Amino acid sequence: MSMIPVSRQIASEIGIEKCSSCGADDITYGLFGSCLNCDNPIPKNENNRTLRYSIRVFMEFLVRYDEMYSSDSKMVAISFCKGLVDQLSNGRSLQNNDVLKLQSIIYGFKKIGGNEIGGAINLDKNQQGLEVLENNYRGSISNKSHRLLSLAITVGAIKFIMDWPVENEYVL
Repeated sequence: MSMIPVSRQIASEIGIEKCSSCGADDITYGLFGSCLNCDNPIPKNENNRTLRYSIRVFMEFLVRYDEMYSSDSKMVAISFCKGLVDQLSNGRSLQNNDVLKLQSIIYGFKKIGGNEIGGAINLDKNQQGLEVLENNYRGSISNKSHRLLSLAITVGAIKFIMDWPVENEYVL
């Protein structure tokens, strides 16, 4: 299964929005600013809800598709992310130190993904980008556009997290 139904489920649980032009579900939760179906502008959602969506997408990607790190090395990040999602679900904003820790955790992974998703997201500050497997793909997502959209949804979520403003602080 690709990240498309996963992101749809996450968006539905948080309160999915519909495109005002075509009525399609906004499964990327406004991260890209336009509808995936008709390309008309979609307004951004409330920031804490979008942050919650983005953290959940990142977490699900780690759990379902990352093959580069052991389960043990991902458990600390996943547990921390779950705590942040719980905070946001209860209407509480995140403190600067929580956001900085999350951003540091994400940068600490350097690269996530693997064969199952058909690519990798390079998180290294000096070489950020996307790598897509063209040959030797052995994963279960046969539709290439679904693999690419799955990676793009995750990149959008990570970008939203990394761009989250923190007063007078910088990610090291």
